[in-house]
Amino acid sequence: MPGRIKFEYRSLYDVVIAHVDWQLETVEDVERWARQYETYFKSRFSRKVDLILELSKFRLPARLAPQFREARNRILRDFTNHSYRVKEPPKERAMMYAGFVLTGGPANHFDSMEDALKALLADREKESEPHSHGSGEVTLQGVASGPQAQPRRSSRPR
Repeated sequence: MPGRIKFEYRSLYDVVIAHVDWQLETVEDVERWARQYETYFKSRFSRKVDLILELSKFRLPARLAPQFREARNRILRDFTNHSYRVKEPPKERAMMYAGFVLTGGPANHFDSMEDALKALLADREKESEPHSHGSGEVTLQGVASGPQAQPRRSSRPR
């Protein structure tokens, strides 16, 4: 049975919340998963928006990680400004951080929607400050800055 993504737009914060219920098993599943995002964003927005993903029901086998990373990076590049992950399972979270190292895709994790929303608002505030470098720009010291540049650690004890 194909997976499903339930999208919710919160106009107060100008953010899309995606509740992702997918167990990807084949390359075709990755393509269907990506089409759900593309269809949603193309039909509702003529601009990039911020995205918070609730991933407690998302599963990705390691063998599909390269195809998934390519599709994920395309979706995030084409449709989003910032993205935040909530309740991502440990194995999938490890693959996300590996993707950050391998391809530079965004990487972060939060224990709750509220924490992700706070991070989004803080990142927007930082970007609006004078002399802000914005998301993912390189500073004069050569260190990446912005919300997508460095992984956020969960506040949950290990």
